Amino acid sequence: MDLQSLTLLVEIIDSGNLSQAARKLKMTRANVSYHLAQLEKQAGVQLVKRTTRRVEPTEVGLRLYEHGRNIHNEMLAARETITSLGQELRGRVGISVPSGYGQIVTEPVAD
Repeated sequence: MDLQSLTLLVEIIDSGNLSQAARKLKMTRANVSYHLAQLEKQAGVQLVKRTTRRVEPTEVGLRLYEHGRNIHNEMLAARETITSLGQELRGRVGISVPSGYGQIVTEPVAD
């Protein structure tokens, strides 16, 4: 099982049917069906119950979906972290002032 297969399952269950999932994934319905069948073959269990209009997750499919959804959310969070860290200002800032400026600005420290 790979991340792409897990993503496919999440999209199928979120969409509710293979046709809608195919549109979102920019694949043909037959291709989505084929990859789902391959995933089920790898897992050794049926992951969704198919009707002509809807798909419904089985118990195992629902649990795998939850893992897939969590992984998907973590991937989005990782991408967001990378993006935000890349836009943050970082580094040293140097300030140059005359030597007497510190004596004028700061007050004497009481003992």
